[in-house]
Amino acid sequence: LIAASFILLLGLFFIRALRMPYPVESETSADMPLGLLLDGIFSGNVLFSLIAFSVVTAITAVTIARVIDKFSLSNTPTFLPVIMYLIMSGGLFIPTGSLSAPLCSLLLTLSAWQMVESFRRTHTFSNVFKSALCLGTIPLLYSPAALVAVMLPVTLIIYVRSWRETVTGFVGLALPFVIASTLSWISGDHWLATWTALSEGITVQSSPTFLDAIMQAGIPGLCFAGFLTALTLYSILIISFNARRMRTRARKIYIHFIILLLVVFSTCLLPSATIITLALAAVPASLISTVFFIRHKRKLGLAIYLVLVFSAVVINILPFIGIF
Repeated sequence: LIAASFILLLGLFFIRALRMPYPVESETSADMPLGLLLDGIFSGNVLFSLIAFSVVTAITAVTIARVIDKFSLSNTPTFLPVIMYLIMSGGLFIPTGSLSAPLCSLLLTLSAWQMVESFRRTHTFSNVFKSALCLGTIPLLYSPAALVAVMLPVTLIIYVRSWRETVTGFVGLALPFVIASTLSWISGDHWLATWTALSEGITVQSSPTFLDAIMQAGIPGLCFAGFLTALTLYSILIISFNARRMRTRARKIYIHFIILLLVVFSTCLLPSATIITLALAAVPASLISTVFFIRHKRKLGLAIYLVLVFSAVVINILPFIGIF
């Protein structure tokens, strides 16, 4: 049922984005070397691009659900985050002009997964390195996401890693840019060209601005976004009130994802922010909002879930009938 719902919703979002796109969806593109390279590979074949987009989105959604299942954030296995992530990342906008959005979200999810895995009594150099490597690769796809690099020292503190693991983490964080800079130099460009592109990408003014882009969704879309925001904030309150009764690992994971959500939303303050930020925010928000459904009675949770799905369907159908 979850798989069928995922496919049907994703299909609806794609059809709306391709047939009745908001201007910002088709205008959003990568601004960094790796993102430009990938967009160049997939831009020539729409079907190939959609398949890649779907596969990456599905892997991200399932990985978020596995975090809840494997680390016992819920008493019973749940795949609700699969649908929650899809609704939050693509219910409002799908940036069909670039694969950077789903890839950034996947890397952010894998980074979080590896760092959670590192919370053990023994040294976990491999997990810390992989987590940092994923974080370091994200800015090569979307420059405003360079801010998520602060999550490395934050999570190293949260999960109490040693100084040697910390050094390993910072090596992993820097490695993608060292490789990109070296390849740039080999190809005849300046060694600092990638760093220059990053600084310019962060400071340049996006067109439209992030706020103007959000306004393109119209009143129904803004109401939908407000509903998702309220659900996430309420879930954070639930976590705060129950934090002392949680197991240590569960509490640390929620602290990790709440801080991650704040860091991702801080990228909205950058002049270069685009709707890709919404896809990044969907990663922590989908895990956090699942708390509401875990903590409340089944009937209430089911009612809110159905309202969310119905709302996502409606706002993607309205453009076809000329409303908003």
